[in-house]
Amino acid sequence: MVGIFDDKTFSSISTRLNASGINSYSKVINKSTFNGYSSISSKLNIPKDKEIFSLTRQRLNQNKEIIALEYFYTPKNLFPDIDEYDFSRVSLYDYMQKKNLKPSFFDRKLTIIPASDSLAEMLNVKKNHFVYCFEFIGFSKENQIVEYTKSYIDTSKIKFEYTLTK
Repeated sequence: MVGIFDDKTFSSISTRLNASGINSYSKVINKSTFNGYSSISSKLNIPKDKEIFSLTRQRLNQNKEIIALEYFYTPKNLFPDIDEYDFSRVSLYDYMQKKNLKPSFFDRKLTIIPASDSLAEMLNVKKNHFVYCFEFIGFSKENQIVEYTKSYIDTSKIKFEYTLTK
């Protein structure tokens, strides 16, 4: 299956998978609130002592095969009630839209990396199997960072093509 990404538009990984003919759904692995991680705080451009909401999800296809693993982070103060929602049933971007903070544009990065032990286990692949690693920093219309997401996608299940334009 080929997923097409271009430089002018973006939608969630599940939307792209569905557009590519893969019916996907989410399985929530973990959700939590924390602070003190400077690497994630810096991606969100917030002080290290500010709370961060974290959501870890597996993306599965209609055959219940794991296609992707997604780590989502957002400043908790932007979405005080976010931990009350079941994101296996509710779209994260629909929720963010209702709060008028859905990302409007993104900084994006794509790399291909070998799966570590823990990543291989979560994706149900062998250690060192190559996976796509997408990193997204999402900005609101007001240029405020509203999310940092890191997604790992099994390269044996999905192929992506990028078209970059000036």
